[in-house]
Amino acid sequence: MRSPSSHSTPGLVRVVVGGFLVAAVATWAPARADAAQCERTTIGVRGHLIPVAYEGPADSAFTHALAAPYASADQLRAMRLPQGLATSDTQTRKTAFLNTVLPLLHEVNTRIAEERADLLDLQRVVQRGCELRSEERSWVEEIAAAYRGSPDKLDDLLARIDVLPLSVAAAQAAIESAWGTSRFAREGNALFGERTYDISIAGMKVAGRTAFRVRSFETLYDSVVQYAGNLNTHPAYVQFRIKRAEMRAKGLPLDGQALASTLNLYSEERAKYASTLVTIIRHNAFHHLDAITVAAIDPLAGRTVATAAE
Repeated sequence: MRSPSSHSTPGLVRVVVGGFLVAAVATWAPARADAAQCERTTIGVRGHLIPVAYEGPADSAFTHALAAPYASADQLRAMRLPQGLATSDTQTRKTAFLNTVLPLLHEVNTRIAEERADLLDLQRVVQRGCELRSEERSWVEEIAAAYRGSPDKLDDLLARIDVLPLSVAAAQAAIESAWGTSRFAREGNALFGERTYDISIAGMKVAGRTAFRVRSFETLYDSVVQYAGNLNTHPAYVQFRIKRAEMRAKGLPLDGQALASTLNLYSEERAKYASTLVTIIRHNAFHHLDAITVAAIDPLAGRTVATAAE
């Protein structure tokens, strides 16, 4: 119940793309370019991003959770928190919680990375002086509306359409759901304690509070989707998006601890909350999660066409 009002195996592969933010696109009327310049490289990668690397202890809960054979989105959406977390020993509770939450976070990040890969490709097309096709413009308009941005400002859209560091998301889920033992998490699938002030949105009452409720969800997956949308669109988290974009522009991997320090507005505790997030990341070695990457695969050519870091 921390956030402002919500909106409806071993080895390391370093970040290759995912992306370097480039100059703003101010118009959809570029100069003419030849056909070779206008070739699309990653358009249509959505649905073809796969995890390709993880750096960390080979026997950790991270490798187990992210290697879980969830074959379909339906299986992910059917995931529930395990029974008996509250009475389990600390390590058992944490492992079971991560085994549930990490695949969901990774799936949502993958979908975002796919959207980002396509948008980066379209940005390169425009910067080469090429016209966007009607279906491409329509898609940009749709994705801009979904992320509450402008279809004419691709740099701003790319600052919004980007993955969340798994270290930060895992730490927030742990704090906000008490490692999956809170009433809101168990009864309302609320992993991130998002508030709602809208009576038309499903929510759970909070003792001693009448102005808001904690938003509830049909599934844990829905909770993760909402959380990602919240951090990527809400004005309270603009500093998070700015710092993430700066890391991208410098070609750096996302630093979860640095990004966690910007989330003081997620809680009434402000700076103390951000400091607690950093402590959780360090204590649980969640920083290893930030080395996970995904790759866009061309299904016809059978080759990697882009990679994006989580």
